Amino acid sequence: MARIELFYDCVSPYSYLAFTALRRYRDKYGFDLLLRPFFLGGVMHLTGNKPPATLASRGVYLNQDILRNGKYFGLPLSIPSNFPSNTLLSQRLLTVISEESPKDLEEVTQNIYRSHFEFDLDVTDPKILHKCVVEAGVSDEQGQKWLEATKKDEIKQKLTATTKEAVDRGAYGAPTLFVQKSPSDPKEMYFGSDRFHLIFPELGIPWEGPFPGAQK
Repeated sequence: MARIELFYDCVSPYSYLAFTALRRYRDKYGFDLLLRPFFLGGVMHLTGNKPPATLASRGVYLNQDILRNGKYFGLPLSIPSNFPSNTLLSQRLLTVISEESPKDLEEVTQNIYRSHFEFDLDVTDPKILHKCVVEAGVSDEQGQKWLEATKKDEIKQKLTATTKEAVDRGAYGAPTLFVQKSPSDPKEMYFGSDRFHLIFPELGIPWEGPFPGAQK
C-alpha cells in the first residue's frame, strides 16, 4: 500500500490544508497516512530558513493567501490574533499522543488546527490544548496526564529527534511530505499544500481538487 508521511506543525496554515486534503483522499482512495508532528521553529533554526511573515510585504500577501486557500478547501480560516504563535507545547503534546495513543493523534490534531485557525483560540494555553484532547473523545484525566508528559525529557528529545530527522531528509519548512508508492519504492519529498496534482497521480489517484468525488 502507498504511504504518505506528513511532517507538520500546528502553527502552519498550509500544513492544515495539506492535512485536510490528505484525510479526504485517504478516506476515498485508501493509502497509509502517517502523521509526524515536528517543531517548525527547530526546522528554521537548523536550516537557516525564516518565517514568511518576517518580510513585511510577504506577510500581507500571506494573510490574503491563507483566506483564499481556506475558501478553496472549504475551511472557514481566519488569521489568529497571536499568529504566528509558539507551538512548542502543542507539538510536544502531539508527540506524546503519537507515542502513547496514535489512534487519537488525527482527531486531536484536527481540533488544535480548528481552535487556532477557525476559532482564534490560544493554542499555547494548556487549557485550550486540554479541551482539544477531551473533544477528541479522550478522558479529562488522560488529557491531564498527556499534558504533564510534555515536561518529560524523553518527549522533548523525541520531538527534537523527529525535527532533526525531517531536516536530515531534506525538509526546510512545513508541510513536508514523503510519498512512497510501495514499501519497495523510494520515498519522494514534496513541500507545501499545492503539490497534490503531482503527488496523487504518482500513486494512481486522480487529483479531483479539494473535494474528491464532488460533482463537477
